[in-house]
Amino acid sequence: MPQGGQLTNDEINTIRQWIAEGASEEIQTSNGPQIEYPTDYKLLGNYPNPFNPATTIQFQVPEASQFKITVYNANGQLVQEKSGSASIGVKEESINLSANPSGVYFYRVNANANGQRRLIGSGKMTLVK
Repeated sequence: MPQGGQLTNDEINTIRQWIAEGASEEIQTSNGPQIEYPTDYKLLGNYPNPFNPATTIQFQVPEASQFKITVYNANGQLVQEKSGSASIGVKEESINLSANPSGVYFYRVNANANGQRRLIGSGKMTLVK
């Protein structure tokens, strides 16, 4: 309120318009970005592909989980294994195959949560040196 407690008609009309325009807007309750949590396990793939010597495997989990990534060469031989923890959301895990020759490799991502083992997915990647 201005000093003296009086508003002009123009000021009153401006306030009414401001209230009317704001009444239909959604009210933001937080300044932070809204986070959407995944509802299922999903392999998002790897990048870059082809790669030299490292690539990043990306997957999502809907709950805190233990994960295991296994990498095989084209002959089906295990060349690398990596385990860890993932919280809800998207997880990225780097795989470095600098000690391996160029070629096609396959990977599988599994998750364990609440006593259940789940296959998140599998994919193919190419190492080019």
